[in-house]
Amino acid sequence: MQTLILLSLLLSISIPTSANASAIIIVQTGKLTARAQKPVTGIQQVTFKLFANARGDASEMALWEETYALLVDATGEYKVELGAQSDDSGATKKKPLDAALFSSGEKRYFEVSVEGETLKPRLAVAQEKVAEKPPVAKTAPVAEKTTVAEKTAVPEPKIPLEPMTKPKLAEPKAERPAQKEKIVAAPEIPEAKPIAEIVTPVDVPPLPSPAPVAPPAPIEVAVKEIELPPPPPANSGVAFFHTNEMGNSFVLESVNYTLDDSVIYAHKGAVERDEPLQIFQGKVPSGPHQLTVSLVYHGVDFLIFNYLDSYQFRIQSSYSFNTEDGKTTTVKVVGFDNGDITTELKDRPAVRYGVDTSAGAP
Repeated sequence: MQTLILLSLLLSISIPTSANASAIIIVQTGKLTARAQKPVTGIQQVTFKLFANARGDASEMALWEETYALLVDATGEYKVELGAQSDDSGATKKKPLDAALFSSGEKRYFEVSVEGETLKPRLAVAQEKVAEKPPVAKTAPVAEKTTVAEKTAVPEPKIPLEPMTKPKLAEPKAERPAQKEKIVAAPEIPEAKPIAEIVTPVDVPPLPSPAPVAPPAPIEVAVKEIELPPPPPANSGVAFFHTNEMGNSFVLESVNYTLDDSVIYAHKGAVERDEPLQIFQGKVPSGPHQLTVSLVYHGVDFLIFNYLDSYQFRIQSSYSFNTEDGKTTTVKVVGFDNGDITTELKDRPAVRYGVDTSAGAP
């Protein structure tokens, strides 16, 4: 088991003084890395335990304990709400965090375990009590004073008026006598005389008729029958078996086998784990052959991770082998989980092959 390092940030919580607050929620974020600074990714089983002491032995009882299946991202970071209750669609109910565990003001510490490995040191919980604000006293209204200034009479200035004289109007000018318009008659235009049309007839010779076209002579094509060589005799036998050894996080829902570009098996539906499934058994020509295996897996929902069912994983693998006259070649194909907690989900499904040759054809 490799040693893990937890770089954690535990948010401080506020403990309400009201008697109605019976449960609280603590949001905890952290980052899981190995000793080589390689982030830990994928789905991890993480257990959180609350203790009153920073250090303790195995006999110390936890004040609160809960296990979560956390999805750690590609950088090793995760986020969890401790004490949160699952909704109506959840499979299980989570244990609430009683506010009385923090009401005394004493320090509390969280111990974190990943896949059974306990990480050290314990994480301290910073807490503070929130006091209620005193009511604000209402201020008395302030009376407004209004001062009205007395008006002082201002004497109007006296301006001396002078008598106005009427301006003299200019005498109107004498009108000019109207001029008489002269009308000049337009000269007459003589009518145009018609021009006689001259048409000269032209003789056009008739077009010659096209010469008749002889039909093409028939073409004779000689067809020879080609005899194909007979297929090689099927003197050897083959047998294929498939075993599903994937973990509970994957469901095998589609299996397809192709031998030398010919489909020999196609199945859609869940395939049981750890039980060999016979794919094909029969005779084939002796010599080289190629087997192609196509598998489709689906993720499995569990606990609070109800979105894994939308993940689908497709694998295609090819394997070349030879058959011998009078012998049976058995190929065992195993789909297995090729990874650990540090391997991404898309890289975990894999295929391996095993070959056994025995005397006699099926």
